[in-house]
Amino acid sequence: SKRKLYCVSTWWTKPKVDDLISTACRSQGGQFVDIKQLSKLPGMKATSTGRFSNIGVAAHPSDKGMEEVAKSIFRSMKGGGSD
Repeated sequence: SKRKLYCVSTWWTKPKVDDLISTACRSQGGQFVDIKQLSKLPGMKATSTGRFSNIGVAAHPSDKGMEEVAKSIFRSMKGGGSD
């Protein structure tokens, strides 16, 4: 089969969860894509938009953050790696 498996880390820093995802992904021959570093960059969280009063909602990726997540996954798919 030409199908490939890509698994993505959590947005937040959750080492135990990310380790579980990474281990399960690799055990199935998949590629683990680590995106958590993006959440630490300016403008990547929805808090930067001022559009959400709920801090839990605002902690999620902004539109720019989602774009960067997609780019990270696409780079991995093109062979650029992530881990």
